[in-house]
Amino acid sequence: MSTKTQRVLSIALRILAVLAFLVAIQAGLQYYTYRQLGIDLDPMLRCLEEVRERASETQEKAQGFDQSAALRELGQSRDNGFLYRFDDHLADAEFPSREASPSEKIDPYLLRWEFDGDDSVGIGMEIGSSQSKDGLLVLTWPGQNSHLQTMDSVELERSDVGALHLRMRQIKGRTASLSWGTDPSTIRAQQPGRGVLTIHTIPGSQFQTYEIDLTAALFQERVSGDTIRRIFFRPSDVEGDQVEIDYIRFVSRRAAYAVSDTGAGYQTLGDETRRVLFVNTPYEIDYMVDIPNESVSLETGLGVLLADAPTSFQVFLTEDDRTTTLLSQWVDSTSGWQDAAVDLSHWKGKRLRLRFSAEGEGSNVAFWANPQLRGTPRNRFNVVIVLEDALRADRMSCYGFERPTTPEKAQLVGKGVQFHRAYSQAVGTRMSVSSFMTSLYPTATGVWDHTEMLSDSYLTLAEILRYQGFATASFFQNDNAGLACGVHQGFSRLFDARTVGERAEGMYGEVLENWLDENQNRNFFLYLHLVDPHGPYDPPKPFDQWYHDGYPGATPMPKYGGFDPDWVEYPTAEGRRDRYDGEIAYNDSYLPSLMKMFDERDLNEETLFIFIADHGEHLGEHGYWNHAPPGYVQVLHVPLIMVYPRALPRGLLVSQTVQLLDLAPTILDLAGIATDDFLMEGVSLLPLIRGERLEYWACRPAISEEVTYLPRDKSRTGQFGSLFYKQWHFLNSAEFSGFNLTQPENLPRRTFLKVFNQGTDRQEQVPLQNWFLSRLYDREIKPEYEWIQSSNLAVWKALTGGERSQVLYDPEAQKRLENLGYVGG
Repeated sequence: MSTKTQRVLSIALRILAVLAFLVAIQAGLQYYTYRQLGIDLDPMLRCLEEVRERASETQEKAQGFDQSAALRELGQSRDNGFLYRFDDHLADAEFPSREASPSEKIDPYLLRWEFDGDDSVGIGMEIGSSQSKDGLLVLTWPGQNSHLQTMDSVELERSDVGALHLRMRQIKGRTASLSWGTDPSTIRAQQPGRGVLTIHTIPGSQFQTYEIDLTAALFQERVSGDTIRRIFFRPSDVEGDQVEIDYIRFVSRRAAYAVSDTGAGYQTLGDETRRVLFVNTPYEIDYMVDIPNESVSLETGLGVLLADAPTSFQVFLTEDDRTTTLLSQWVDSTSGWQDAAVDLSHWKGKRLRLRFSAEGEGSNVAFWANPQLRGTPRNRFNVVIVLEDALRADRMSCYGFERPTTPEKAQLVGKGVQFHRAYSQAVGTRMSVSSFMTSLYPTATGVWDHTEMLSDSYLTLAEILRYQGFATASFFQNDNAGLACGVHQGFSRLFDARTVGERAEGMYGEVLENWLDENQNRNFFLYLHLVDPHGPYDPPKPFDQWYHDGYPGATPMPKYGGFDPDWVEYPTAEGRRDRYDGEIAYNDSYLPSLMKMFDERDLNEETLFIFIADHGEHLGEHGYWNHAPPGYVQVLHVPLIMVYPRALPRGLLVSQTVQLLDLAPTILDLAGIATDDFLMEGVSLLPLIRGERLEYWACRPAISEEVTYLPRDKSRTGQFGSLFYKQWHFLNSAEFSGFNLTQPENLPRRTFLKVFNQGTDRQEQVPLQNWFLSRLYDREIKPEYEWIQSSNLAVWKALTGGERSQVLYDPEAQKRLENLGYVGG
């Protein structure tokens, strides 16, 4: 080897030695930094790996998952009493022969445009032009003054119309509108009997399908008769927008029931929605049922779709060729449900044929609501979840807030378990409720914003409990927690704000008392979702006193209806906070009313009460007033209190990190229901409450996801969200990127990180500027986060086939959501 080569090699070795020394120094500084900051890296990564493994197991189980099969494998619990739900056993039923199938006679469409050249009624542009191409109506929208309009008179009876089905694509538009009138020759603005319906839409490159309930909307301004003769449609609100329409279909009220002669679903009559077994009349269904050797009753509700075709409901019992009429009742009203119950004690231990028959004076759709045979529970166990919308834990006096906002909940804390570090999985109601009802992260549920619904292919906590024999009911004052969200699945009866109002007084009122009276001898699951303290912040007297004492406040704010009610003349930041606190105190004052209901019925000792929020609320911190990303602690830290005298300790304070995702596994654990075959990413909190595996719980992280700005086509995840580990909060938010978040497909995949130490900065005012923390996130945490979200997205694809659910649009619910400050909710 030459001297020159030796010299070069020597220099290279010295450089490598220096680099190795620098790397060692860096590693040492990194290790020292983590130790100084109190971050135990190895335990944290082990716990993250457990989360990842659980997500991978869920992904594997999701392939070919069948919720009906999972429930059948679970079986039914006799602790809750004998239960046979006829709507769950349609596959076991027999159908006596008919000359013609009733559903075959039903034409689901009253009027439609398919743009294939065969439409019977023409439709054209008021201003501008359009063209039909490959079955699509293609146009460049000329602006607000134009409409698509019917060229000829139509004959559309309001009472026949059930829905509008619309499939289209807008590139930029965010609303469309439908108008109608009764004069075929008059322009839109001068139409008598004119109604206008605004539809919030989803822009982008994907076609969207909207199913819009018109049963109530068409009766706006009904001054010129029942027949609609002209229709106007504005498909965008952006001038120059490129619009393609696949079809516009006016669907009859019977269309939803025209697919088959019988089936199961949900129906609203009056102000109450129930799970139903429906039949197109005339129709009969037979069941062979083994009655246990105990007291059993047949129970059902009765209803019809159309009031002009009175229908006879009959149930016949056949034993040894002897037939008995158990039920015979006529229904001729659509204003509400008629309930019926029959004692079958005479037939204990018998095998019987039960025939459900519905026929009448004309063709109709008959509803058997929650038709079931049920016995008496052997062991009593009830579950009540009380959720107060947008309630921040740190504004509750039982969580240390200086104002006495929750003295009643403080009394309950002494009777149960309080979790000091509980976190929501999302910052919005629809995403959060879908998550904790399924125990799946938002990237797995597919509910990424306020336009999406939980698919029927998911299995919810309510579905599991109902199958196990629990009576289930949902009382919700925010439509983002009801049918519009898809979390109605599993609830036998549902009551929204039309029935229980928008205040705690209505929630804890007569409707709930009546339901308890009807079900107090059953095991039940109640979900009570109060809309307060969600904005607008408007506490009733005397709970507005904090606001008036501090009026008007020193920090003026621009008036916004989502936070400030009409009567507020001078909005201020301080005034908003005072009114928000007042609503918390108002809700709390009604809590004794709920507990009294249970105490009067001797139900307190056998009932698990859970008090939570779906998310928190920004109250001016970081410049935000809402519950939207970024997911600072103010919008993700939520209360969690559990009270159950039979199985939970009294006065236990839990400081370890937990998630709302853990609710369903904990409830099922207490109910003695195995969760091994279900898709759940949360874990039961009972081991933590019992003091087991404390080394795991000490390092177990909580994960929240920022899915609102992710691509609507779900082509990829964004790794945006929060990781809570001990006192540390790693917040990677798209809000910090500075990009146009209305076009999330343009977001880069890099990190936009802020890190907070909640031990010294409880309100997360000052993010830590530390290179080693950013390196820790990018090298160690983010890859795990990406793995978890990729597995979750695979779960969504496995359960839905990768298809975005249709947008179901109820104009009445939309108005209520708009009053709460939701846009396009």
